[in-house]
Amino acid sequence: MNTPYLQARDLQLRESSTSPTISTSTSTNSTMMVLAAGAIVGAAVALAFAPASGRDTRSYLGQRSRRLAGDVAERGRRIWAEQGERVTTAVRRGYTEAAHTLEQVNASDNGPRVS
Repeated sequence: MNTPYLQARDLQLRESSTSPTISTSTSTNSTMMVLAAGAIVGAAVALAFAPASGRDTRSYLGQRSRRLAGDVAERGRRIWAEQGERVTTAVRRGYTEAAHTLEQVNASDNGPRVS
């Protein structure tokens, strides 16, 4: 497909005295190499400076996650205790309003009966 954009780009490339020196694939390959090198260096540094063995680290992370899960559950219970009645009241009010509106619609002579 020969779009105006491609035509303009081709014309610009023909008129320029130099061609692009970096292709998209070369740029992508360079980026991937830098990312891979960074990951390898990061892993090596993490292993060299790790303060504890893998078993100890896993145990510590397990304890921290259980404590965090307990904190989240407790906060959820506390919020529900504080706000649960408001939510329940709002839902009940919504049902009451919906029932009232349904009664008004059914009482009118202008439309079919809704149930």
